Amino acid sequence: VSGLHIVKPYIPELLKRLRMNFSTRAAKQAIDKRDLNILSLLTAHVEDAATCDSLLQLLLPILIAKSQRNASEEVVTQVITTLANLIKQLDAPEAYLRKLAPLFEQTQEVNARKLLCQLVTDIARKRHKQATQSNDEALLAQATRLQRTARLTNMLNAWDKRWVEQPDYDKRLDALKEIAQLVNAEQNGVDIELGVLVIYNCVYFIKYDKDMGLRDNASEHLRLLLPRLAQRFAVSAEDKPNVDYLVGDVAINLLRRLLRDNNDNVRYEGIRLLGELARQAPTTHAVLQDLAPLGDQQDAEVD
Repeated sequence: VSGLHIVKPYIPELLKRLRMNFSTRAAKQAIDKRDLNILSLLTAHVEDAATCDSLLQLLLPILIAKSQRNASEEVVTQVITTLANLIKQLDAPEAYLRKLAPLFEQTQEVNARKLLCQLVTDIARKRHKQATQSNDEALLAQATRLQRTARLTNMLNAWDKRWVEQPDYDKRLDALKEIAQLVNAEQNGVDIELGVLVIYNCVYFIKYDKDMGLRDNASEHLRLLLPRLAQRFAVSAEDKPNVDYLVGDVAINLLRRLLRDNNDNVRYEGIRLLGELARQAPTTHAVLQDLAPLGDQQDAEVD
């Protein structure tokens, strides 16, 4: 406590120095464990929302990119801890859900995935507390959706309490079933934040999970969810930014990685997903529009 009392006045200057260290290093250079450890410790004591937001905008792309280059579990855990420290101090932490979503595809370590799930839960909890205090109906509706997002994200990453590091496949499959029902719901269906979290989790299952049943279910739900969401947002001109993000930023980049994967099964799933998007949502992206004439929903032989 006395050490923190001495250091606290200098935290802004220390953060500036660390931010400079991260931003000036070469893109391929490994992340410095010492700097990252200091950063994770310091950010636990930063309370100013504006400082947290500016740090996140600068550090998040660097930390996420560098943490995935053969990083150790310790480094990945420190990265997520740092992000959690900063995000939880924001007035509207849910704004960062889209930027956190890719970590659910990239992060394989059990403890790190648990930290990610906890962060999503904390974001939903903070928004619910704010909504309850304000008694604003719009905020309460948003908070309810975020709580559902957090619950389903945790279910998709559920672990069996009886066995160490053994996935709870029943809960994970139940989550996918509930998500499929939401996709087909006319109202209160899957919003874009829940959608991208599900998409990245499904891709993670396809690439890394050992259970064939979960992989098959994840593939089926991905081919159901992504085209359906793209179609829904393509209806309104107001939703064009969501379409550009969902299809251009998320789907096309995911497809590139799937099609370049060394695993034949993963590449095959990428081709199947590309086919579904080209057949069902061709107007949402120029690439899909070019491929649409090659598809045929009525006759698989000529598709």
